[in-house]
Amino acid sequence: MHRKPLECTHDNEPGPRRKLPEDIGGHPSFNSIHTLRETIESVRTQDYPGWEHIVVDGGSTDGTVELLKEYRHILWVSEKDEGHYHAMNKGLQRARGDIVNILNSDDCYRPGL
Repeated sequence: MHRKPLECTHDNEPGPRRKLPEDIGGHPSFNSIHTLRETIESVRTQDYPGWEHIVVDGGSTDGTVELLKEYRHILWVSEKDEGHYHAMNKGLQRARGDIVNILNSDDCYRPGL
């Protein structure tokens, strides 16, 4: 099911409401327990109003899955894959938005992206 884009207005801009595209923040992961929380928080704290967060994990055994369970907003899967690019493609197939950002599980967004 494709969701309707969010509408927003800016107090200092006259005229009709603009529709913002949905943004997808997705990233591949494998045994990333030491970096994943910071990555997730960097996505979660962005000020863009309409986004979806997808994590495709390659079957981690280091506690990554338990960490993912802490974040109810994340759409995630943990299963064996064929590597980094395969995981990226699996995330793209699950994405429902108009804009897709792929962020590795040891990278972070700057605040306010």
